[in-house]
Amino acid sequence: HVKDVSRAISYSLDNNLSGTFNLGYGNYTIKDIGLAIKKLVPSTNIDYVDIQFEDKRDYKAGFTKMDNTGFKTKHSLEEGIMEIYSLFKEGRITDVCNPIYSNEAYLQGKLS
Repeated sequence: HVKDVSRAISYSLDNNLSGTFNLGYGNYTIKDIGLAIKKLVPSTNIDYVDIQFEDKRDYKAGFTKMDNTGFKTKHSLEEGIMEIYSLFKEGRITDVCNPIYSNEAYLQGKLS
């Protein structure tokens, strides 16, 4: 969650931490996240697509290094899902293709 990231940056500065740290609440597959969304927003439709090549590598990140500093995340996947869902319900997000919702597309527009 972006709130945890901002807290971690502040925590790192306050505690003179240096180096590379993984920060996270848990390890999820795209399917896990989709099912979590479906559980919280039952009207969600999930389409599964067969792909010719599936990357079977394991990308499970370890968070022990950051945890050992005393920092703990506060925000769950479910909380983040509900925050984004609320933005849609309130009409605050109307066009998910808008470059403002993509770091890459947004920055490309600024660099052009």
